[in-house]
Amino acid sequence: MNQLLKIASLLTGADHYMFGFEDEQTIGSSELLPDEGSWIGWGDHGLMISVITELPEKEVRLEYWDGPPPNPDGHEVTETSTVALPTGSISHSMLAGGIEHDIFQIPQGRYLVRVSAWDRQATADEYRQAGERSDFDRTDPDFVAAYQRLTGKERYLIQFWPET
Repeated sequence: MNQLLKIASLLTGADHYMFGFEDEQTIGSSELLPDEGSWIGWGDHGLMISVITELPEKEVRLEYWDGPPPNPDGHEVTETSTVALPTGSISHSMLAGGIEHDIFQIPQGRYLVRVSAWDRQATADEYRQAGERSDFDRTDPDFVAAYQRLTGKERYLIQFWPET
């Protein structure tokens, strides 16, 4: 059985309905935008995830494995591709929201990357319903409670393992 070697977690917002991850050395050099109708865009050195709703923040967990990890259960969507990481230092992009550098470090090399997601549609539906009841008023106690409850409900798991 393969070993989980490293984990990092973060909450992310989305800008223009997207957020992504890319090698520090190549950030911005790849075209990562998802194709029409796709939820993920792959580039040579990273990926960009398209979300259904920008808010609330999404939970992201990054994992580094020494070989193929077990398939996660119950995901809404999942996709696997290959990326090259010249430095192994991964940056987090929120487009106009900025870039967080060095959020996850793994050895440089080529990796298989699997991205899985949970509760994308349910979170979007609940957020829209709460917003429609309150006109998206951030001072409305019911909307504030719904926002807090939904923060991190939409989850993404990004698993890296060496290409062999």
